[in-house]
Amino acid sequence: MAPPYLGRESLRAFEAVRTALEGGRLLGSSIIWAAVALAGLSSPEELALQLGLGVAHGQVPWGSEAEALGAIPAIVRASVERIVGGVIASGQISAQELRYWEGVQARLGGF
Repeated sequence: MAPPYLGRESLRAFEAVRTALEGGRLLGSSIIWAAVALAGLSSPEELALQLGLGVAHGQVPWGSEAEALGAIPAIVRASVERIVGGVIASGQISAQELRYWEGVQARLGGF
């Protein structure tokens, strides 16, 4: 829930951050379910062939899915940093809002 003192620009940024976080969560679930669906729709022979060919070429089974899942936090973090940095740089927020967003920025490790 957004603090009551956030103005229009800050509320837009707050909602954009929520959307980025939710999008990351949904993306992760989608990648997992897509891999499960693909495996479920393949015959045992097709699945064995796919996994076997991947391993034969030095790939880890489900490695691309694992790599994609691993990248989600960095993508979400970069989105949140862009949003927070933008609202701070806008100059269209109150001193109280600025302190709020600087606190968020500090919790992200500064940038």
